[in-house]
Amino acid sequence: MQKKRTYEELEKRVRELEKEGAERKSIEEALRNTNELLEKVFSTTHMLIAYMDTDFNLIRVNHAYTVADGRDPGFFAGKNHFELYPNEDNRSIFSRVVEKGEPYTAYAKPFEYAEYPERGITYWDWTLQPVKKATSGVEGLVLGLVNVTRRIKAEGALRESQKHFMTAQENEKKRVAQELHDSIGQSLTAIKFGLENSLDEKAGRTAEAQVESLMAVIPLVQQAIEEVRRIHTELRPSMLDDLGILATINWFCREFQMIYSDIRIEKHVAVQKNEVPEPLKMVIFRVLQEAMNNIAKHSNADFVRLCFKKTDDAIALTVEDNGRGFDPEKALSLKNPKKRFGITSMKERTELTGGSFAIKSIPGVGTAISASWPPDSSI
Repeated sequence: MQKKRTYEELEKRVRELEKEGAERKSIEEALRNTNELLEKVFSTTHMLIAYMDTDFNLIRVNHAYTVADGRDPGFFAGKNHFELYPNEDNRSIFSRVVEKGEPYTAYAKPFEYAEYPERGITYWDWTLQPVKKATSGVEGLVLGLVNVTRRIKAEGALRESQKHFMTAQENEKKRVAQELHDSIGQSLTAIKFGLENSLDEKAGRTAEAQVESLMAVIPLVQQAIEEVRRIHTELRPSMLDDLGILATINWFCREFQMIYSDIRIEKHVAVQKNEVPEPLKMVIFRVLQEAMNNIAKHSNADFVRLCFKKTDDAIALTVEDNGRGFDPEKALSLKNPKKRFGITSMKERTELTGGSFAIKSIPGVGTAISASWPPDSSI
């Protein structure tokens, strides 16, 4: 009986070992397949990949890396990353990834090859991933890079094109405004003056009905003159060229309050006229103009705080209101058929001239629009 039990136990153990062997074989096969897949990805991906130790000595790089660098695959093993690329200043970032074991990602970072100056500046999106030990700590780093130079240059060319378009648009507005003032405006003024003189000369010698008929024309001509002035000012306020941005802001606020008397404006100006670069003056005015028009049309506000100041770091314009507010993300969504192009215009004008634009709004509380530029900004 004892021998039979022993035999059955051995037979059971054999079956267990066979099962473990089959499982191990299956795991080994899965690992081989996974390693083969990873090897193919490593070898064929267009992303540049380098594996290095925690002292930043290269262990292995992929084919894309060698092609982009222009050196033989066998060259890299054992070479220190920062000795190969002395222009790179990311050692502290690499050390932090080793120390903390957390990945790091950077976008559109410029780089210039010391050994290939003819390549000029290139731009890279790159990620540094720690390879962790089974116990604790980091045993290596995987660096992945994507060359985004073409994209960055294309974006730069597009920005330059947009700048030229914006400048051409402002120049055309200035030309049309000048034409309105010098031609149509002056002609209307001359017509009004001629009518008034003619009426003075005919006073008492012409039938009253004829005089009244001519007098009725004068207010229409005056309205036309005022409309031409309004369009001229919308296109390009001559005050901006003649007296500068500060006088134009003061004038604009006065005109705004004459039209929208129920909206109170509080101004805080802490900048001198000569501290605002000439190319920025029209941009600042357009941002203010659009912000105030949006307040008048959409906000239902009765109070606006306008702050225009210069610090060591920036020239900044902020326009805040206590209106109904809105959801900025929803308002600016491409899916929103009522997308607020005025906000988009302010943002584009600011960023195209080297500035940064921000908008904060809370439904039922109000909206704050901020545009700022480095002190030496220029178009």
